[in-house]
Amino acid sequence: MQFEDWFKEQGFYFKFLYMHGDRLFLKDGDEYRNFYVNCIYKAFCKDKPKESLNRDWVEEIESSKD
Repeated sequence: MQFEDWFKEQGFYFKFLYMHGDRLFLKDGDEYRNFYVNCIYKAFCKDKPKESLNRDWVEEIESSKD
């Protein structure tokens, strides 16, 4: 399941949609512009296989383990 589809199924989706409207899922490259959506996205990807993550996120995880 893709992140945005999963996000839309959550109870908090309509509150975010009301506050941010069409701008909710805007992205700059691989990052969501909305800070909270971006944080939720990173948590969503935490347990995903590394192949499904973008390279910057993987490098960030690996460098934090050292």
